Amino acid sequence: MKRPAMAHQLRMINFGLARKTFAFYCEMGTGKSQPIINIFTALKFEKKVSHCLIICPKSVVDSWVNEIKINSGHSYEILTGTKKKRLAALDRLADFYIINYEGMLVMADASWDKIDMVVLDESQKINNHAAKRTKLILKLFARRNCYKALLSGTPIDKNPLGLYTQFYFLNPDIFNQGSFYAFRNTYAIMENQYLNRGGRLIEFKQIIGFKNLDNLKEKIKPWAIQLKKAECLDLPEKIYETKTLEMPEELKKQYQAMKEELVVWFSENEYIAAANALVKIGKLRQILSGVFLEKKTDNLKLKEIIDIVDNTVESIIIWAYYIDSIKLLQTTLEERGEKCSMLYGAIKDRAEQIELFQSGKNKIFIGQIETGGLGITLTKASQVIYFENTFRLEDRLQSEDRAHRKGQINKVLYTDFVYKNTIDEHIIRAIRDKQEIADQVIDCFTGTRVNIEKKKEKRNGKQEKICQCSAYGQAV
Repeated sequence: MKRPAMAHQLRMINFGLARKTFAFYCEMGTGKSQPIINIFTALKFEKKVSHCLIICPKSVVDSWVNEIKINSGHSYEILTGTKKKRLAALDRLADFYIINYEGMLVMADASWDKIDMVVLDESQKINNHAAKRTKLILKLFARRNCYKALLSGTPIDKNPLGLYTQFYFLNPDIFNQGSFYAFRNTYAIMENQYLNRGGRLIEFKQIIGFKNLDNLKEKIKPWAIQLKKAECLDLPEKIYETKTLEMPEELKKQYQAMKEELVVWFSENEYIAAANALVKIGKLRQILSGVFLEKKTDNLKLKEIIDIVDNTVESIIIWAYYIDSIKLLQTTLEERGEKCSMLYGAIKDRAEQIELFQSGKNKIFIGQIETGGLGITLTKASQVIYFENTFRLEDRLQSEDRAHRKGQINKVLYTDFVYKNTIDEHIIRAIRDKQEIADQVIDCFTGTRVNIEKKKEKRNGKQEKICQCSAYGQAV
């Protein structure tokens, strides 16, 4: 049976029908897919559209199928499999065609002539102007005269410059900038910095701040609607707790050895690219997962999770970052007789795994934050545990809201396990900092912090310039 639209969804529908291109920047769980389906239905009734292409993350494909079934009698085709199968599906007559972002690269030379409405779900996926998928999507649809929509709860996961490609997709004339670099020069403050490559200094420009953001806000305002869950839904509150643990001796040895190695690496490189710094620091995070420990009894995070599972009757979500951690959790809990639903990159039966959890047949859901954090509903659980965390605001927020969305009737408890005096503490602090930044940027498009800043720190009596990742609040 078709679900009636809620008041805030009616507002979204009216906003979309009043313009040919638009953006729904609404928090996760507010229900953005139903208004899109209703808008398509209305436009098709008026003979303004016939076929809608939905481009979304792979993990969200099944959710779109369910929404189409629940909210309409429209037909659909999923463009998946080999290129031949995808082209055959596109040739078949349907109202909706659903494809994931990576799948678009396979269909680069396909004919999309019959498509007269295009929706980018989780539109922040095209924030990177240099990415192949971004270039392809803009090439195919940016200058096409058709209905277009952006859907995102976190449109700016790093800085406001990601808006360029999103709004270029809607209409290249909105910003009236000749290129991304012209846009960057208008809204970003740049500074020359240097990278040491084998003793050779390479000069590059680094963003250190933003400007003219009131102007950016005014340009965006006519095309975008923003809604927060607190405005739309009477959802129970979120409760956060952080459990601080002392590192056992073996883990402490592993962590300290890697930390000392990183200190040497940082001290030997005067200028460090942010991406390289994050990769290096990520090794510390993986050690803290305990996957390198010989004895499971030394893994206090794992012991804490076992204790919670043993003493909880209700369903539980456990998020991790590394595949090795996910397999460790699965093996440990299944050995204790727990039934687990799994979701990470290699899992094929995603819809079945979610159904087993939502129906209560499996008590535990173990997911990879980056893979399982988008577009799925896990409201069976009111307790969410983070075995490991993420560096990215978008991933954290998305994963939190798998449980905290329409259909949740209980307060949701979020538990983070943190080893004392380790990178864990910096990651938690970073998430909170980036949350505040993202709120400010999304709400009023008035700026964000830089991702990298230069800092002078005194080491061994010598002043050295180092790159400091602002995600941690201090150098490692």
